[in-house]
Amino acid sequence: MASISRARTWRVLLLAVLGTLIPPAVFAQSSTVTIDDLKSPASPGFAVLGVEPAVISRPTSPRGVTLSLLSAVRDGDTLVPKNYALEVAPYWLAAHPNLTYEQYDSAGVTDTLRQTASVSFATARIPASSTQPISTGLGFGMRALAMRGRPNSQIADLTARIKKLQADILTAKTPQEEDKIEADLRNAALDFQAQNRKRVGWILEMAGAFAAQYPEDNVENARLSKFGIWVTPSYQLEAPRLNASAVGRYLRDRRADGIDLNLADLGIRLQAEAEEFGVSVEVVRRFVGETAANEPDSTRVMGLLDYRVSPDIYLTASVGQDFANILTARKPFVSFLGLNFGLSKKPVVQLP
Repeated sequence: MASISRARTWRVLLLAVLGTLIPPAVFAQSSTVTIDDLKSPASPGFAVLGVEPAVISRPTSPRGVTLSLLSAVRDGDTLVPKNYALEVAPYWLAAHPNLTYEQYDSAGVTDTLRQTASVSFATARIPASSTQPISTGLGFGMRALAMRGRPNSQIADLTARIKKLQADILTAKTPQEEDKIEADLRNAALDFQAQNRKRVGWILEMAGAFAAQYPEDNVENARLSKFGIWVTPSYQLEAPRLNASAVGRYLRDRRADGIDLNLADLGIRLQAEAEEFGVSVEVVRRFVGETAANEPDSTRVMGLLDYRVSPDIYLTASVGQDFANILTARKPFVSFLGLNFGLSKKPVVQLP
């Protein structure tokens, strides 16, 4: 009994120390595991406003609350962020102490949709054109995963190792032995967090959004300017870390000159990953429906870099050729720089 009490005391002390280093802590008798992933800051709220570093954002596990800052360098803009988005995943705003990793991992489509659903609110400055003055756009969107892939081959071994170490610490005979087991447990939990970000197989995200526009920032001039729906399937290889994603998207663009456009986007994105980096290229073809102005189809080609600055901060940079300007048929060169901040605790599940 003394050994068990001493072991529990050491675990409490370890939790207190690690809580300042690796929040949330993942060490206890029923160890917890964070759900984490590298993500591009491209919420549906941004996408429907036409301010997106990537048309094809890689599907990821949600955080309770995230904030995105995005600057777009085009038509004389600067790198000072003028575009902001807040994304909320309602399911993860509350704790789920009884949810185990096995239940999370084997969830059906309904539970997966519920656990991964998020709502986004975005605002962007829209430059003046020949048909309208400078304005503010507000975007509202939702997205969720219908499929979130499967754990890679390392997860099962790490789970078994963590459970064995949890059992071993209860039978440790000396403080030195406890110290060694606790160090091994911390390393195993950190390995689990790293491997959990590397889910493999098929992932399917669905999204929808609409945008309102406020010319001259006047509420009385507000109008519904755009809405759309899209799906993003992707497939992740385990080794090497290669990811292929596609997109199918429909947008209805209600222009200020009274012409409504039906836009269909089809594209593909190829991404290679290292530990903290993701490098990718995307090509998206936009098809414009029949209109009185007879706008041309066009292609967007972008190179992207994702970097995980810390467990709570993600950086995305992209550069390339955007879709053709519908009014001038010019193919603009654009670049984006974005930061995504996790403002809430990471989703946590239990290892039984």
